[in-house]
Amino acid sequence: MKKVLSLLMAAMMIFTLAACGNQEQGTTAPAGTTQAVGTTEAGTKADTTAADSGVQWPTTMQRFSCGTGGTTGAFYIIGAGICNVVTTHATNIDISAEVTGATLDNIAMCAAGDCEFGISNADFAMYAYEGIENYDKPQDILAIASLYPTTCHIVASKASGITSLEDMRGKRISVGPFGSGNRMGSQRLLEMVGLSFDDITEQDLTNAEAIDSLKDGTIDAFILYSGAPLSSIIDLTTTTDVTWISLSEDFIAKFVEKYPYYMGLTLAKDVYGTDEEVNCIGVNNIMIVNKNVDEDIVYLVTKTMYENVEEIWKVHTEASKITLESAANVPIPLHPGAEKYLREVGALK
Repeated sequence: MKKVLSLLMAAMMIFTLAACGNQEQGTTAPAGTTQAVGTTEAGTKADTTAADSGVQWPTTMQRFSCGTGGTTGAFYIIGAGICNVVTTHATNIDISAEVTGATLDNIAMCAAGDCEFGISNADFAMYAYEGIENYDKPQDILAIASLYPTTCHIVASKASGITSLEDMRGKRISVGPFGSGNRMGSQRLLEMVGLSFDDITEQDLTNAEAIDSLKDGTIDAFILYSGAPLSSIIDLTTTTDVTWISLSEDFIAKFVEKYPYYMGLTLAKDVYGTDEEVNCIGVNNIMIVNKNVDEDIVYLVTKTMYENVEEIWKVHTEASKITLESAANVPIPLHPGAEKYLREVGALK
C-alpha cells in the first residue's frame, strides 16, 4: 500500500509541474518572434515595427479623412478603395473617404487640415504648391504618390449634330461644376479652337448630372474628366445615340505642348463599345497630404497601400495603373514619410 501511495504522489507532482510549464509557455511569445501591439478591424495582427524602418505602429487609434469626389466617379471609387485597404491592414490607422467636389475641394480641404489626405489632378496640385494660376499663395500640401490618369470624355447626342469641339458654339454643354478641375480642363479645350464659355450655353453639372442630362436631351454634349471606363457612360451608350468626339493627333500634340502635365490617351474600341478608337487627352492624378501630418503616419499609410496594392486594383479598372514603378512621378515634392518608404523599396533613387 505504501508503494502505491508513493507512486500516486509522484504522478500528481509531475502533472502539476507540467501544467505550470504549459501555463507559463502560453504567456510568452516564442523565441525569435515579436508580440503584436494591436489588431486591425479585419482581426489580423501587426508587428510592433514596420519592416526594418524602426517606425512604430500607433498604440492608440488614429483617425483621418481623405477627400475624393462624387460617388459615381473614379476619384471616389479608387479613393475609397485606398482608404479601405489602409484601414483594414494597418494597425490603429483609420482613414475615411469623404465625398467632395474633387480636385479643388480636396486641395483646399487638405491644405486647411480639414482632410489630411486627398486626390488631385497633377496640374492643380502643382499650381497649389507653387501658389500660381488660381492660387494667390502656396498651399500646405505635399505628395504621397502618383496614382492613375483621368481621361477626358467628350460625348454629344447624335441629335445635336456635334462632331467636333468647334461644333459646340451656341450649344448646351456641360463643362463641370464651378471650382472643379473638370471646368478648367473644359475651358482649355475650348480655347484651343477659339471658343470661350461665352460662345456656348455652359452647364455646371457634376458627372452624374451631365450623363443624365444627355440622356434626357436637356444638354447637347458634355466634357467630362474621369477614370475610364465609367459605368454610367456605358449605360448611357446603351440607351442613347451618341457621338464620341475624337481629337486629332495634331490637336493633342499642341495641347500637351502648352500644358505639359496633360497627356495623349486612346480609348480602345472595347472600352465603351465604340466603332473606332477614340483619341483624347488625360491628366495624371496624385495622392496628396497636408504637409504637417506626422512622418511616421505617412510612411505607414504609403507602405500599407503598396504592400496591398492588388486589393486596390480590384475596385476599378484604372486602379491597376497604381504601381510602385510610377509612384514617384509627381509634380510636387514628396512628403518625407512617403519619400522614406519609396527609397526603402527602391522606387526612388
